[in-house]
Amino acid sequence: MFFERLQTACANKGVSLSKLASNLGLSSASATYWRKGTIPGGSTIKKMAEYLGVSTEYLLPSNALTTVIAIDDETGEKIGEVPSADIAAGFIESKSLKIEMLRLKKELADAKKTIENLNAYITLLKKN
Repeated sequence: MFFERLQTACANKGVSLSKLASNLGLSSASATYWRKGTIPGGSTIKKMAEYLGVSTEYLLPSNALTTVIAIDDETGEKIGEVPSADIAAGFIESKSLKIEMLRLKKELADAKKTIENLNAYITLLKKN
C-alpha cells in the first residue's frame, strides 16, 4: 500500500521515485527498496509527505499495517519492527529507534546470559 500511494503522489507532483530520493538526499537505491516493500523511517516519511504535498497518513495510513519493518534512513539497515501508527504519525526517528533497539538487544543478551547461568547452576545443584 505504501509504495502504490507513493507512486501516485509522485505522479501527481510530476516527479520520479529516483528524483524524489535524490531531492530528499537519499541514496539512488532507495526507490528500489521502496518497490520491494521497505518502509522508510519516520523522518523520511515526513520529508516525503512535505515534498509531495500529502499527509503522512496518506502515505502510510495507521490502519494499513499492524507493524512495519523499520529501516535506518542513513544506512538502509533493518533495525526492527515498529507499529505503523507510530511511523505514520512521524513519532519515531530512525536514529532514536536504532539506539533503543540496540539497548533492548543488549538487555536481551544480558537476560539470556543470566538464564544460561541459572540453568548451569540448577544442573550443578541436581548433580550434588
